[in-house]
Amino acid sequence: MRCWLRVDATLDEHPRILAAGPWGSVVAQAIWRVAKLFGARDGDVTTYWSAPYLARRLQLDGWRHGDLTGEALITQGMDAALAAGLLEQQEGRVFIREWGQYQPDPTAAERQRRRRANTKATDMDVTDVTRDARDARDVTKSHGTGRDITGQDKEITGSPSATPTPSKRSRPQPTEAGKARKRLLDYYSERWSAQHDGLLPALGNVHTALSACGEVLRVAGSDEPTARALVDRYLADRDPFVVERGHGIEAIRGQLNRLRARQTSGRAIGVLT
Repeated sequence: MRCWLRVDATLDEHPRILAAGPWGSVVAQAIWRVAKLFGARDGDVTTYWSAPYLARRLQLDGWRHGDLTGEALITQGMDAALAAGLLEQQEGRVFIREWGQYQPDPTAAERQRRRRANTKATDMDVTDVTRDARDARDVTKSHGTGRDITGQDKEITGSPSATPTPSKRSRPQPTEAGKARKRLLDYYSERWSAQHDGLLPALGNVHTALSACGEVLRVAGSDEPTARALVDRYLADRDPFVVERGHGIEAIRGQLNRLRARQTSGRAIGVLT
């Protein structure tokens, strides 16, 4: 999968990059790539803003020169990037400054197209119902003569018929499968947060996250306890690929067969063979 990051060719001359210095620039560009990879649309990189994690991504976790360690260099870079204004802190969270302006969401245009199409369809439905109601009124409209517009005598008895009102379009109710996906995503978020000192996971595209949970449930045979067990095993997995991706929910898809095949206390996690 290709995941492109938009960067100006004159980046090295930008005042904030110059103010951040070499390690501030290295850290800032690394966190940009992480944000793009994991779909942090609003630029919230709190989940990944840690020296051990960034040092591991930059292959500096085992580096040492005298008393200077790779993590120490990354920590200096993090402080410099914040001080230079490449990132900013708000209410305990860390955001890439002006992320949405320079890294537009590639799915935004498609979502907007669908929204306009849905709005147009809704407007057409309401217009048709209103026109039908107006036509129904016109057929029996009188001009104070006791006759309708066809010239026929009209007997006025009882109360006039009520004007038909357009019916409201009801929102589709979530299916049981959809509710199960949402419960599993909530469980994943709760367990992930418990392992990261109360931080919230960066879910990125919620539809993608729910789809990943649906895949977990499929592998678990729609059995929610088994699906939760798979999530627990995933969060405890120390595979380098999984660790590098911060145990993000979107990366669980490619790990399901391996996780299901593993055994805990001599018993397989999955119920399927």
